[in-house]
Amino acid sequence: MKIILVTSDLTYAPENYDDVFEFVARNSSQHVAGVALIKISKLTVLAKLPYFYFAGCRNIAYTLAHNFGSVLLGRKRRFLRKLGIPFIYVEGINDRKAVLWLKKLKPDLILNMRAQCIYKDTVLKIPRIGCVNVHHGILPLQKGLFCDLYALAENRTAGFTIHQMTDRIDQGQILYREQVNKNKIYISYLIEVALKEKVAIINLVEQVVQNGSLPQAILDESCDPIVTTTPNLKAIKELQRKKIIL
Repeated sequence: MKIILVTSDLTYAPENYDDVFEFVARNSSQHVAGVALIKISKLTVLAKLPYFYFAGCRNIAYTLAHNFGSVLLGRKRRFLRKLGIPFIYVEGINDRKAVLWLKKLKPDLILNMRAQCIYKDTVLKIPRIGCVNVHHGILPLQKGLFCDLYALAENRTAGFTIHQMTDRIDQGQILYREQVNKNKIYISYLIEVALKEKVAIINLVEQVVQNGSLPQAILDESCDPIVTTTPNLKAIKELQRKKIIL
């Protein structure tokens, strides 16, 4: 079984998502044929730090600053070299360089982990089994970005979903879904999500390896989705008014 992991070089998640990424890579290393690291503009992130801090998002600002340091030290790349896992550093998963690299490796499965990429058909058709994404919201109801953040603010069910990817955002068959305890301190919530998420991903990988296919989809009745996006300053203040600590 050949699996490709796709993740962002820099994220807003605690520990830069390295705890989840390293756990998955280490515990499925015999199947990981390579990793695609998606570049994030470091200057853009650096410019946002004062904005987050003075907007009252101090936990987010501190986390991003810590993660920025981790990227400068090349933690992900050093980890992959230590495990002997090939990797590529690209602007996006649909880049010609990335597509050629993927086609050369001929993966069975591509697993997207905290990389905000919209996969084009060119990439979706490469793996034999398919492309799978970890979505941080409860599908099919919660779609878009920061779904869990808005759900926590509005006292709705929060958690994550693992689903097959299509050319439409947050569509595709739902393979796994898990609720996570509500916590108004967003960073603390994300830490708890990470603990559950890495186990769920490994369980899914083991099922795919054992069966040679994706697990049976979870069937749901159709619903009107709640679509959210990255909060602007007005939305941040509204989240804080609802007792969310950022």
